[in-house]
Amino acid sequence: MIPRPLRHELRRTHLLDRIERSEESLVLLIAPSGFGKTTLMAQSARQGGRRSAWLSLSPDDGDPAIFNTRFLHTLREAIPEAHLPDGPREFIDPRSCARALNALDDHVLLTLDHLHLAHVNTLRWLAEFVQDLHEGHRVLAAAPRRPDLPLPTAFMAERTLLISGDQLRFTPQETQAYFERRGAYVPDLVETRGLSGWPAGLALLAANAHGTLSPLDLVRDLLSRLPSKVRAAFPEAATLEEWSETRARDAQLSLPDGWIEAAQDVGLPMTPVAPGRFVPLQAVMDVLREELGRTPERAAQLYRRAAEQAEARGEPLLALQHYERGGHALPAQTLATRLCSEYLWRIDYPSVLSTLEQLRRWQPLPPPMNAALALALIRTDRVQEGESLAASLLEQELEPDALRALAHAAHRRGERQMQLHYAQLLTQHARTRSQRADAARLEVAALLRLGRPQEAAARADVLLDTSQALHPLEWAGTYFTLHTIYEELRDPVLSEQHLRSALDLYESMHSHQQIAVCLNDLAMLRAQAGALEEAQGLVGRALDLIGSSMPDLRVVYLETQGDVLLWNAEFGGAAQAYAQALGAARQRHLSPLITRIQLGHAHTLTQLGDFPAAQEALDDAAANLPPTDQPLRAALTFTRAVLAFAQGQLDEARTLWQEDTSDSDLRRAYLALLDGQSGSVPLPGYLRRAHSVTLRGPAPPIKPAPAFPAAEGFTLHLQTCGSVQATLNGAPLHLPFSRAADLLAYLALQAQASRADIIRDLWDGSNDTRAVNYAKLTIRKLRAALEDHLPFNPLPFEKNLYALAPALTVHSDATLILDAEHSADLDLLRRAVQAHAAPFMPALEGEWAEAFRERLQGAAQAAGLRLMARAELPEAVATARHLLHLDPLHEATYLALLDAYEQAGDTVGAQGTYREYARMLDRELAARPAAPLRERYAR
Repeated sequence: MIPRPLRHELRRTHLLDRIERSEESLVLLIAPSGFGKTTLMAQSARQGGRRSAWLSLSPDDGDPAIFNTRFLHTLREAIPEAHLPDGPREFIDPRSCARALNALDDHVLLTLDHLHLAHVNTLRWLAEFVQDLHEGHRVLAAAPRRPDLPLPTAFMAERTLLISGDQLRFTPQETQAYFERRGAYVPDLVETRGLSGWPAGLALLAANAHGTLSPLDLVRDLLSRLPSKVRAAFPEAATLEEWSETRARDAQLSLPDGWIEAAQDVGLPMTPVAPGRFVPLQAVMDVLREELGRTPERAAQLYRRAAEQAEARGEPLLALQHYERGGHALPAQTLATRLCSEYLWRIDYPSVLSTLEQLRRWQPLPPPMNAALALALIRTDRVQEGESLAASLLEQELEPDALRALAHAAHRRGERQMQLHYAQLLTQHARTRSQRADAARLEVAALLRLGRPQEAAARADVLLDTSQALHPLEWAGTYFTLHTIYEELRDPVLSEQHLRSALDLYESMHSHQQIAVCLNDLAMLRAQAGALEEAQGLVGRALDLIGSSMPDLRVVYLETQGDVLLWNAEFGGAAQAYAQALGAARQRHLSPLITRIQLGHAHTLTQLGDFPAAQEALDDAAANLPPTDQPLRAALTFTRAVLAFAQGQLDEARTLWQEDTSDSDLRRAYLALLDGQSGSVPLPGYLRRAHSVTLRGPAPPIKPAPAFPAAEGFTLHLQTCGSVQATLNGAPLHLPFSRAADLLAYLALQAQASRADIIRDLWDGSNDTRAVNYAKLTIRKLRAALEDHLPFNPLPFEKNLYALAPALTVHSDATLILDAEHSADLDLLRRAVQAHAAPFMPALEGEWAEAFRERLQGAAQAAGLRLMARAELPEAVATARHLLHLDPLHEATYLALLDAYEQAGDTVGAQGTYREYARMLDRELAARPAAPLRERYAR
């Protein structure tokens, strides 16, 4: 029985929506007691749209036979019309149970509470049951720890949704709404942070109208229920971030064996992370640290031991926390100094930042550490904060890393002269090889952006000599700089060679940020070389690698996506990619990137013919242009010229291109075109494609839609003109309702489609829950109807796409008509005209149906006209009457019939056809036949 709503129950709307909109068949709620698992499942079961069956497991369900008996009884009570299998309960076939539910006209939600009480054989039975459930059905289960379901990984990875305790916690907004609903004082985050959104703790706090209980009193109450021997030693668990018997023994704590089980028995809130390993709630740790602090000497001893063990395990940040809690300042600073030296050597700025920010919370940092912190802030996108810290340091003393930080800040803002200035100062005052190498790289980068590539190349030779003795990351950085130089000098072979050397070194050191940068640049080089699919894969891999951790770099990679699509002449996709990159650049206030992205966007819009939007993009690019960035200024001038050329403003285009004195093949190609010398300048393929419209180049080839291989043995014939009819191996196929027939025809013609595509085209894009559920039911019923006649899954769902199985050969009248549109085969033409006896699926509405209906009618008319031109007069007349029956206003049919009569010498027939044609024009269009026809026939 579904539990009744609690009096002050909070509706978990976002979780309910996530469950409702998920495509997974199995939803697991895994969290300790008090996290609201049962409440959420009851709310889900009470929602409309599905038949619900509820089963709470008890210790007796450890017997698989008892579980099966109760399981089937629950289903029969909730869904009496389901044809569930009979037989001994312990041997009931799970797949037969699933098939019985698949045959229903409703969706079923089966809820299983306390799943951890199930026997391993029961879990195996459930896995097979879930595996055979089709669209719309769902199993919702809860347990304090993840049950050992023997799920087939390949199949169930996409079929299981896991909601953990972290997701079940109340959000700050939910906490406020819950307290307001109960009419209680809404606490601030300081009061509730120890509870971390724990629903049971918050419920206790909300019920405490007089403020006599602390948020931690519930934890203290649970601790008081521990056995006395465990309770006496339990504060020592505060030194363990993760609880396990093994870690307690390794830390030489006084906790007796069985202390974890004792904590579980009293209901202490802990999150299981692995068998025998748990992470306690923050409120629990707060209470225990407070209690441990009452014995300062013991606390200092345990925290120092915990810190040393954390260091040995390779967890330095945790070690710093333990040193802080134990008050051990000197070892903490020694550890931080060593860590920062290693992190800077590896160019791992996020780790430098987290280390130093943690340390400065409880002790002041010496100047070298503050300079390293400033550099780390800037290199992790907190530029303003890091620049302010570096500038204040330089007022006191000259720290090389402070100069380094300011050079990187200038680089981020696009201030190349300032970048060059600080880089040259850093060269003079560097104390380490790493600082000297970074100074050289910053100087080279500034020279390149200032349009001085030859000076940059000379400086890079020095850089290569100094870097080889450094860390591999420094050496990799040198190779990367050489790549940028040769790219600027237009030597793609050497550029890619040095880039791949850099990538190899970065990958050997697992430097993810730098790997992503190399992948991005390699994607551009490969796209320019024509390997466009490889390029898209590389930039996609770069985006996946950084996720949301480096927002500035993410903007660059989004821009690269636009570039790759532009170089493939996929202008629509490029415009969308640039728009996405532009939004991200504006959010980060990255003016140089805004200019660069808008230049690509403007060029794309020019190729699409949207000249006003292209002009707006260029104006925005100019507004964000850094004043000293000469290469960007030249690119802006060039793109303005392309837009002028596209609009026919040839004199302005020539003037703009003549202002640019660079030796550019593309510039010379446009100037040659202006001089009437089309194609006289050879261009790389990616430039020809990107400028294919303005240079009048050939359109990119259209990729054929993927086709499924057909196999002999099972043939489906579909009639779609008129009402849909289907035969399978010659026998009529009964479809459960009209929408299933529509879906079958749609998949036969589309080859493959996502569920979103199906809903958009057959349900007019409705996101209404009822429409989505009806679509799932239709898919399931169609699959079941086909499965009755086939020994395989006829409608698989793979890679989020539905498609008719490759083993099913499909023939349809629609495909026949489309094939005949440009054919010269008389027999094919005749069969196509006969096949189009009625409009395509006339009862189906929506944009897709209308567009395909028009497309098919056009193909049938083209086939009919070609047949009339070659057929004898009787067949031509019959064909014309057939076409006019479907479209009485089709003028080309009247004119073709006139030609047929003329060719046959039948003047009477021609006169009659002319009069019929003239009446149609007058009646329907208020028009007359063309003058030559009137002169010939009107007399």
